[in-house]
Formats: sequence, C-alpha cells, structure tokens
Amino acid sequence: IVTGFTGRLGVDGIVNAFIKGASSMTSAVMIISLAYGISWILSEAQILDTIVHFISAPLEGRPPLLAAVGAFIAVSLAEILIPSGSAKAAIMMPIIIPIADIVGLSAQCAVLAFQFGDGIANLCTPLYGTMLLILGFGGIPLLKWEKFILPLSIFLFILAIPILLFAVAIGYT
Repeated sequence: IVTGFTGRLGVDGIVNAFIKGASSMTSAVMIISLAYGISWILSEAQILDTIVHFISAPLEGRPPLLAAVGAFIAVSLAEILIPSGSAKAAIMMPIIIPIADIVGLSAQCAVLAFQFGDGIANLCTPLYGTMLLILGFGGIPLLKWEKFILPLSIFLFILAIPILLFAVAIGYT
C-alpha cells in the first residue's frame, strides 16, 4: 500500500496491482493446496505408514548412506511430476523422514538430500514455472538453456553425492 501511494498509483491502481499480483499466484496456491490435501489423505487413511514400511523394509540393515543417496535421487526424479518445492516437501518429507529414522539417518541429512535433489533438478526441469518465467523475460529459448545448464546440473548432481555421503559419515545433525 505504501509503495502504491509512493508510486502515485492511487487507490484504484493499488487494488488493480494487488489483484493482478494475487491472480498470478493462484496456480501456485492450488498446487500447494493439492499437495497438502494428498499428504493429509495419505496420513489420515494411514496409507503413509504403508508406503513408509514398503520403502523402508528393503533398506533395514543397510547403511544410512544408501538411504541418503536414495532420497536424493527420489527427490530429483519427483521434480518431473512435482516442480513446486513446497508441494514436493508436503508430499515427500512425511515419507522421507520416517524412513531416515528407521535406517538411522539423521533428519538433517534427509533434509539435505531433499534440498540437493530439489535445487539441482530445478535448474533443468521444463515444468518449473519460475525458471520458465525468467527465461521468457530474458528471451532465452528453453532448448538453449537446457544445452547450457544440463552439463552443470550433471556436475552438481555428481558433486552432491560425496557431499551428502560426507554429511552422513560425520553424523551431520
């Protein structure tokens, strides 16, 4: 409101700018709400426990290093279906954290695996709205961006694994 008056937009201009800005956020709000709904349904129907058991059973007795790398890869692959980081967190963290507890991986390492997977995959997924918006503003074609960023993404993906393994090895908490 202060910025609107400073910019001499007037009351109508401020309201119109607010409506325009809020309308651009509706798709993000819908995606996050849908993800929360899915998470709630999985939790209330006790399906989440079944999923955690099904995924964690083969990991029991295995080193936490395997779970950390597996979580990192799973989050990276989930980027294809769920480009929103907050929506992905709402769906995946209730699954990843209990699995981490079962296999002896600290919650911090599980979150680190999530952050690496989400952040690196965001660089090159064609579904990430913010990236597409920025590329559009810059006039950069998506294929040109992909040719540029894919080698860096692969390098970062490879680099993230030893960093993650080091975090697990030192008991990062």
